[in-house]
Amino acid sequence: MNRRNSYLKNTVISIALLWSMTAACGILWAQPARMSPKERAANMKEQLALTDSQAVLVTGIFEDAQADMKKAADSANGDRQSMRDLRMAIMKKSDERIDSILTDDQKKKFADMKKERQGRMRNRQRND
Repeated sequence: MNRRNSYLKNTVISIALLWSMTAACGILWAQPARMSPKERAANMKEQLALTDSQAVLVTGIFEDAQADMKKAADSANGDRQSMRDLRMAIMKKSDERIDSILTDDQKKKFADMKKERQGRMRNRQRND
């Protein structure tokens, strides 16, 4: 009887360990890697043909937004709707700041980028 209990205990532990590892891998694969503010600015520099001075300003805007997002996450206390509202307000503020430093041609391209971003966000919401 003791041998059987030991076998069952080991089986349960093995299944729990396997399930935990599978869940951890799923979480890692499901989360896309987030770009740093510098990487985001470099990407935008390429897409919008930003000048070096514009790229420096955009990097600062993204760094400010990242700090604001962290504060928002800390203050939301797990309230997903509150966090979403704060995130949207921060994105809007960042977009307005970026828009203010762009040329007219860059503003058109930036508007297209925002539409594309909104489409990706809608698709992500549908898949959740």
